[in-house]
Amino acid sequence: MDAVRWVLSLAIYLAMVALCIFRFDLAGVGGLAGSALGFVLRVWTPGQDSVSERLGNGYVGLLLGICVGFVAGAVIQYFWPQFAHPM
Repeated sequence: MDAVRWVLSLAIYLAMVALCIFRFDLAGVGGLAGSALGFVLRVWTPGQDSVSERLGNGYVGLLLGICVGFVAGAVIQYFWPQFAHPM
């Protein structure tokens, strides 16, 4: 059961990365930047004991950051279309 949960979680993350790559002109930049920022911020949180605990928190930061970044990029694209770069 734990392996199935891990595979589904990884598949969801890869689908979000694919969405950011395919829709790079709309909000993909925000999604990829948000995932990197979320990972970095969650890995260096104080009070972590082991490397696996840090990587687990970094993965959570990736998942949260990609969603927030993708939405932020879409909002910026919608309200300020002059920042859009057509493909």
